[in-house]
This record gives sequence, C-alpha cells and structure tokens, in this order.
Amino acid sequence: MFDAILIATDLSDTSERALDTALQLARAHGSALHLVHVIRDPATEPWAVDAFGVDFDALLEHVHSRAQREVTARVERLTLPGGKRARVLVGAPAAEILRYAKAIGADLIVVGSHGRRSIQQVFLGSVADRVLHEASCPVLVVRPAACAQLAVDDAA
Repeated sequence: MFDAILIATDLSDTSERALDTALQLARAHGSALHLVHVIRDPATEPWAVDAFGVDFDALLEHVHSRAQREVTARVERLTLPGGKRARVLVGAPAAEILRYAKAIGADLIVVGSHGRRSIQQVFLGSVADRVLHEASCPVLVVRPAACAQLAVDDAA
C-alpha cells in the first residue's frame, strides 16, 4: 500500500513518537522510509539584519552538518526491508517537506504535532497543519503522548 513513507522530523520528542509510528508502518508494508529534517537558512531569518559580520555560509554549514549527523544517527539504528534514507534540507519546513514528498513520490507523509492550540498556533504557525492541507498524498499527524492521553481521558 505504501512504497515510500516520508517522516518529517524536527528532532524533538514529539518527532520521535512520529518516527516510531512511521517505522511500524514501513515495516508492516515493506516501505522505503525517508527521514527528512529541514533547517532554515540563517541568512533569511529576521535577526540576520542585526547580525553584522556574521559568516552566514559558515553558520549554515555548521548547522547543516550537525543536523545531518543527528538524522543519520537516527536512520542508522533502523532496520527496514524497504530501505531508508536521511536528508537535511534547507528552507521553509512545510514547503521543503511538500517539495521532497513530491520529488520521491511519497505515498504517505508522517509528521508530529506539538499539540498547540488556538492563538499560539496562529502566531507560531504549524508545519503539520500546512503539510496536512497542501500535500497531494495522505498525511498522518502523530500527536504527543500527553495530547493522546487527554483525548482518551476526554472520551471516557
């Protein structure tokens, strides 16, 4: 059913839960798993205007190599019959996740949600929400354990 599963991670605990879910699905379907982490180019951040003298190329290289080590470490510990791949992309997270999903022909995108609500989500934005609404394939949003427990408690 799923040949290629893309798991987007921000390297947080919530993303670890989403990775576990994607891993279970990949094993069940014999899918290839693509682990993607997106970093923003520091030169495009609002604070960059005030950062006179900063070597943005060196800063980006440092952040990119650190992130690549982290996603590679996560992928190396996985055993999957369908294969696995780790990538670090640079840009706006939702846009890069959607672009990469299209490029690899993802059958499913798995993302974690931090469980933010209302006004906080409006100001912070939501990568999961944008991916959910703009993806051309199914998207599975994995909620944090605390939110999942609240949903179970509310249903009881």
